[in-house]
Amino acid sequence: MKDGMNQVPESLRALLTNLVDYAGLYPPAALSLPEALDNYKRYLASPESWILNRLVLPAPKLSDVDLGRNWRVTLLVENEPGPLPVQVETFETKQPHKLSLPTYCEAPLDRINSASRSDQWFVRESSSRRRNDRRHPHAQ
Repeated sequence: MKDGMNQVPESLRALLTNLVDYAGLYPPAALSLPEALDNYKRYLASPESWILNRLVLPAPKLSDVDLGRNWRVTLLVENEPGPLPVQVETFETKQPHKLSLPTYCEAPLDRINSASRSDQWFVRESSSRRRNDRRHPHAQ
């Protein structure tokens, strides 16, 4: 079988690029940290890496990980974590409050709606674009 990227129609590839975040530490896989890191590294080197997005890590595990130069990370946080490696691009939280990076929030819809009305969810585009430009030369 040839390179999987070449077999996917360009329109479908555009839709699916960077679609899958890798959360191997969490169910259903629930792998150990070394297993999850090995998998992410292997997946990044595969012909199908174009569909892979970020590695999902809990903030307390970040110091246990030697992040690869081309890795992209979503960090699960409760609050602002402070200085971070450039590979950390986004946060995920259950707390409806503003953080320094683009943030995914898993919260009841009514909490998100009230937070957005009070402008707590505003993320400065210029700072996120600046971070992305540093990490990814192809980012526009």
